[in-house]
Amino acid sequence: MRMTVLGGCGGWPAAGSACSGYLVEHGGFRVLIDPGYAVLPRLLGQVPADGVDALDRPGMLDQAFTLHSFDPGDRFAAGPFEVRTWLLPHWLPNAGLRLEANGETLAYTGDCGPSPDRHPGRRGPPGAHPPMAGHLAGYGQGGGGRGVRRGYRRRRGGLGNVSMLDQAWAAVASDGTRRPDLSVTGPDDLLPSRLPVLDAAVACAGAALSGAAALRGQRGGPAIDTVELDRGHVADAFRSERNVRVNGQPMGDGFAPLSRFWRAADGWVRTHANYPWHREALLAALGTGPEDAGAAIAGREALELEQAILNAGGIAVAVRDERTWRQSEQARLLARRPLVASERIGDAPRRRLDEHRPVKVLDLTRVIAGPTGTRYLGALGADVLRLDPPHRLELPLHQVDGLLAKRSALLDAATADGIRILHDLLDGADVLVHGYRAHTLERFGLSAHALAGRHPGLVVVSLSAWGDEGPWGDRRGFDSIVQAASGIAMIESADGTTPGALPCQLLDHGTGYLIAAAAMTALAAQLREGGTQIRSLSLARTALWLLDQPRPGHGAARQATELTAKPWLGTVDGADGPVTMVNPLGSLDGTPLAWPPTLTGYGAARPAWLSPAPPV
Repeated sequence: MRMTVLGGCGGWPAAGSACSGYLVEHGGFRVLIDPGYAVLPRLLGQVPADGVDALDRPGMLDQAFTLHSFDPGDRFAAGPFEVRTWLLPHWLPNAGLRLEANGETLAYTGDCGPSPDRHPGRRGPPGAHPPMAGHLAGYGQGGGGRGVRRGYRRRRGGLGNVSMLDQAWAAVASDGTRRPDLSVTGPDDLLPSRLPVLDAAVACAGAALSGAAALRGQRGGPAIDTVELDRGHVADAFRSERNVRVNGQPMGDGFAPLSRFWRAADGWVRTHANYPWHREALLAALGTGPEDAGAAIAGREALELEQAILNAGGIAVAVRDERTWRQSEQARLLARRPLVASERIGDAPRRRLDEHRPVKVLDLTRVIAGPTGTRYLGALGADVLRLDPPHRLELPLHQVDGLLAKRSALLDAATADGIRILHDLLDGADVLVHGYRAHTLERFGLSAHALAGRHPGLVVVSLSAWGDEGPWGDRRGFDSIVQAASGIAMIESADGTTPGALPCQLLDHGTGYLIAAAAMTALAAQLREGGTQIRSLSLARTALWLLDQPRPGHGAARQATELTAKPWLGTVDGADGPVTMVNPLGSLDGTPLAWPPTLTGYGAARPAWLSPAPPV
């Protein structure tokens, strides 16, 4: 959570009643609270000093809008926040607010002091008052620019993960589209962790499934009445790479011997060397062979190793605790950004995309996060075409797990013919999902504004490890690397000294399902209002979202339910024999999603769409 004190209040500790309001950011949602004598002390008790800014930005108040009109005593939900109201003891009709998140009070508003349920004697005079606009205004998602008006409904009970699910949906549905009702079943003690891993997984998957239901109605299809998800299915889907079998044989967990934690001279380092070129860069930075890597790392400091391996083109981070990461410039920048950044560029006309034509998705991602999102779009009926450079092939495990429900082609975009074909494909695409960093985007003409100019009306979903700006914005990274840098590895430590890991690669899989959800809600926005719709996500922002949540009391030692029956495992035909995998998550109106019956070969397809370009 983060707070910004607005107005000419000077340094925040002495701000007092001179402020123009307090902007509170939590779970990717931003809400503005008007001043009240009781507000600031309460917020300062909840937000650490390094999470508060003092800014003289009264213009932000002009962008605000009223979220809700209410009678004193009403309760309502606003994004991840719960708001309670009560009558102020004034001679003027007025109402105070209490802002809550996940059952914890964050702030009181109004100068009456705490709400009456905390101090029952402090109530206003009896009598009816007409509905009034409350002192709560919001910006919704986004890091600036004009406010986006949105509507909210009361929070439903009955789901342990409802708060995270509503946060995830608010992040991807930036226009306030109502989330379809979601039924979640199955045991709630799977994926045990010191962080709410299962709740986060269900939230991300639920947002994607809900996005599919909402988009179907937007495209003119029949309304979806029931959307269902099973927690056991979710737990296995978020470990899909461990469940893959070819001819009955597992393909491993995907980690090479040099991808691990190492003890350095002053701490720990996490390296990633699954790809041959990253392995070569790691060994070059260490100046040794693989058998002596441990000794070479043990004699050097963690931060020095991080920089040396980075300079060599490799991937490694010094293991940090959560506090150290949150105080870093990159983490502070990420905290100011929403979970899913949303932008509309230009005034491209609305596209025509009825339910009978498959959505065309160009997939320029690899490993887990991006391919998880695009294969889910494929399971929902999209024509997904994945492109890989011929000189840097995907790892064998991900050639199987990452290619479900899509076709795969090889294309060298660094050549004249390759870049021409790439833009021809973009002419016919509805959605582009990519994992390129800024300098590569510029080189290939794939920056957001370049795409809006050359391919107007496209939906662009961008994935990065660390965000697209800041000192880490051009770094490579993977789930395990982000866990190590962000403090998650130390939170999951079994002994408080040796780094641990989440029970699944949640940042990859969770961000993947958010990618699918963002693509579908952005498509719906394009069909409604036009423009080139841009959505941006990062593994590090997903990590921060997870870290911002209340933590389970049971810790990582809790014993998980052992599931003996797993009806969600299925089989498709592969080039080398039958492939066993986890079926796609969820069901719509009682019909479970399913993969196409045949897994296409890696690089076996032509770089072309199956049907003509979309009409515009």
